[in-house]
Amino acid sequence: DDMALEAWKDHPNRVIIGNETDFEVKMIKAIQSVFEYLGASAPVEKFNKYLIEVDDELLERLQKEANYSTSHIVQHYLTSDNGNERRIRRREREGDVLYSYSEANYLNTNERIKVDRVLTERQYKDFRNQIDRSLNVTDKMRYAFINNGSFFKLDVFDFDQTKGILSTESTADETEVKLPDYVKVIKDITGDVNYKNYYLAKSQKY
Repeated sequence: DDMALEAWKDHPNRVIIGNETDFEVKMIKAIQSVFEYLGASAPVEKFNKYLIEVDDELLERLQKEANYSTSHIVQHYLTSDNGNERRIRRREREGDVLYSYSEANYLNTNERIKVDRVLTERQYKDFRNQIDRSLNVTDKMRYAFINNGSFFKLDVFDFDQTKGILSTESTADETEVKLPDYVKVIKDITGDVNYKNYYLAKSQKY
């Protein structure tokens, strides 16, 4: 790491992505930095989602996966004038807190253009004035890991901890990924709007 820093120290566009956060957050920061430099739009994301069974055996198995991490996420959806889905998030991992803002433009039920940016605590508090009070707070535990070269996120919501939503993302032109063989899928919910975080904030049930 020290040699890499020294080699790039005089580059005018050097950006340092530190190790103080987990793999998922580092990806967000790296992608954000690239697009800020390029002045380009974010790529189209394609994602697949599955409702799966969750128990102690599954959670113990996840701990053996590469880049395994857990975090507690609390997010609020914001009012929107342009139809885009806007939200703010407080994410805590091992005592470290990260605040972020996201805005997504859905092209269809499972493809979107999404922009994330990291917020200061002050900015996060300012955004709270725009919270959509018709929706419930989303409170969930996230388990992130890599299996067979693919990055997965498992969200377990506070309203039902016996099930969870397993998701994986790719760019629109990438091939489908293979699920871990130990995962017990209840059903494929890709494209089902009832399982989007936004609608779960309304219903508080699967």
